[in-house]
Parts: sequence; C-alpha cells; structure tokens
Amino acid sequence: ASLIGLAAAALAVQMPGGWLAQGANTGTIVQDSTMRLAVWCFAAAGLCGSHSEFFNHVFRGLARSDLESTLAVLSRGALLIFGGLALWFGHGLLPFALVTLTLALATTVASAGLARRLVATAGREPAMGTTARRQEFVAQVLPVAVEQVHACRIGDQASFRLAADRLVAVGG
Repeated sequence: ASLIGLAAAALAVQMPGGWLAQGANTGTIVQDSTMRLAVWCFAAAGLCGSHSEFFNHVFRGLARSDLESTLAVLSRGALLIFGGLALWFGHGLLPFALVTLTLALATTVASAGLARRLVATAGREPAMGTTARRQEFVAQVLPVAVEQVHACRIGDQASFRLAADRLVAVGG
C-alpha cells in the first residue's frame, strides 16, 4: 500500500509539470520558473491536504472530531494570517504558495502524530469511553431505544413515534 501511495504522490506532483509542458503546444506555457515552482507547491499542498483528510477520518472514527476541527481552524487561520501577509507585502504568488505548502505539511505532520498517539492508546480504553458516558447511555438512551424496539415489534405506531421523539430529545 505504501508503494501505491508513493506512486500517487509522485504522479500528483508531476501532473502540474505535464500541464505546464502541454501548454507549450498551445502557446500558453508559463515561462517563468517561479510560477512553475508555485504550481508545484500548490500541487504538493493539495497532496498534503489529502493525507490530512485521511487522518481526519481516523479522528472521526475514534470519536475525536474536536481534534479534527481544531487542526482545521488553526491551519486555516494561520494560512489567512501568513498567506495574507505574503500577499499584502506584494512578494508575488511564490511566497504565498510556499506558505500554503508549509502549513499543509505542518498540518499533515501534526495530524499524523496525533493520530498515531490516539490509535496506540485506543485499544487500552473501553469501547464506550468513560464510565460517566456509559452510565449516561444506560440511564437515558438504552431504555428509550428498548421501548422503541418494543413498540416497533408490536406495531404500535403512536408509541414508536413517542419513543423516537424521546430518543431525539436525549440526543441519541
């Protein structure tokens, strides 16, 4: 699987080069090497973003979407600040592309580190999480769910709707 990922990464980084070279036939090629480097930086940043998205799915699977959203807000906020500064001072597209790549890479590395740490400890924790969460589930959600299943089995639509409304009310 890692060889496939490496091949995909190489292809993703080389595609902008092919796109630029293809423009030579139509007269739209970018002659400026800084522009080509900027395009490659944006492509590599997109590749880093796809890896970060993979780690976001890991966080969701571990019921830690709080980490996902925190990393996203920090990364986008930093891009707004540092990318805005790069554009504000008028240094062109390349500094903005480098800021974008740097932040995407930093987000990917941070996501990978957090995911690795969480996955390593995930097997040691109980499946339901904390004892308080388990007690809340048993006390509030489970009785309503059992009532809903019972109402469904006997065909009592009014009881089923009432149980469904109670289940939504307790957040289940």
